[in-house]
Amino acid sequence: MADRGKIPFQSLQYAQTMKYKLTISPQFYIDIQEIYDYISKDLSNPKVASNLVINVLKKISILKSFPYSGQQLIKLNGELTDYI
Repeated sequence: MADRGKIPFQSLQYAQTMKYKLTISPQFYIDIQEIYDYISKDLSNPKVASNLVINVLKKISILKSFPYSGQQLIKLNGELTDYI
C-alpha cells in the first residue's frame, strides 16, 4: 500500500475558544481520512481531496459557534430520516 498523506487535524484546534463544545467521534477521523485517500489516490486528485477536507473542517468549526445552523432532520415514525 502506498504511503498516503495525513490530514492536518490541528485545523480544528483554533475553534476551541468558542462558546459551545463540539465532540468529534474517533470514527470521523477514520472516515475523513478514507475519503481523502480515495479522492487523492484512487481518483488521482489530491487538490480536490484537500479542498474537500478543508471545507468540511471549516463547517465543523462553524458549528462550534452556531450549533443550530444547517438543515434539520425530519422525523418519520419517531426516527430521524432525512433533511428538510
